[in-house]
Amino acid sequence: MRPFEEKVNIVFCCDDRFLPYTSTAILSLVEHADKKRDYCIHLFHESIPGKRVDKVKKELSAYSNVQIETHDMKGSFKGSFISRHLSKASYYRLAIPRMLKNCHRAIYLDSDIIVLSDVSRLYDFDLGGSCIAGAQDSILLFGARSRKVPEMNNMIHYDYLAEYLKLSAESIPLYINSGVLLMDLDKIRQSGKDIKLLEGSKKKYAMLDQDVINSIFRNDDHQILSYSWNYPAVDDYPEANYLKESSTRYDKYYRDFFESKNDLKILHYIGRKPWQALGRKQGYNPFFWQFAQKSIFCMEISMKRYLFLLKRLFTKRFRKELRAVLRNQSTKTT
Repeated sequence: MRPFEEKVNIVFCCDDRFLPYTSTAILSLVEHADKKRDYCIHLFHESIPGKRVDKVKKELSAYSNVQIETHDMKGSFKGSFISRHLSKASYYRLAIPRMLKNCHRAIYLDSDIIVLSDVSRLYDFDLGGSCIAGAQDSILLFGARSRKVPEMNNMIHYDYLAEYLKLSAESIPLYINSGVLLMDLDKIRQSGKDIKLLEGSKKKYAMLDQDVINSIFRNDDHQILSYSWNYPAVDDYPEANYLKESSTRYDKYYRDFFESKNDLKILHYIGRKPWQALGRKQGYNPFFWQFAQKSIFCMEISMKRYLFLLKRLFTKRFRKELRAVLRNQSTKTT
């Protein structure tokens, strides 16, 4: 018997600019959904025109076991710190326990993901009494000792976690990525951490909501998910080189990372987005376009991609990427 018989609640947060990509992610989710389970998509947004939301609802009307509820977040998180690459919509996930008061659990998903498995399996994950579950942030394995944090005067990322977030050496490897989360809403509310999440949005953090979540849910308060549920969809990762002087401490995390590639459940495009990439067939991009081509926003997604590439046409980086794509195609044909 399944531990949770309620609808599978999934939350997406976006603004109008990101709606086409959110819609693509939702489409990938519902196409992998168990037809014997019921799903409720909660869309947290700010002032997306009704006609645009109606297009998403129309697209989902073909799935009898899926419903969508919209939550307008207009006016929320005013004055919160906004970084160079994340919008205010990033904070909306912090309001999930307060907004979904009648729900016991919820899955949060970023919009730059593609689902390749039934998320009800994640929904039924045993949290073991913890409030939340997420996969480790991959930067911890690949570059935390060298990557700098521009928002914090170019502090080294590892030092930022230790000194600014006050994470211990044992806690740093357990720092999670907030792009895929399973939340026990009842337990979060009972512990009063629903209020702490909202209060945390008023502080300055480099990774916004992600740092808030990791500063509140420490140690036994969160469980670690397999990378297969939040696999970083980048073309290539260097060999694991983080903390070489004590690598044995991280061996199991490296092993899970590389083994997860053979059991992908959710792809997370944490770097260059597929709709910004020159090659649609490169790396993990085909997974995105498989669903984008079916999306009701397909034409809009394609047009935005062409405009983005046109702006980059005369940059050195673009020319370098173009040569790499042509070289790759030449290799395949020979």
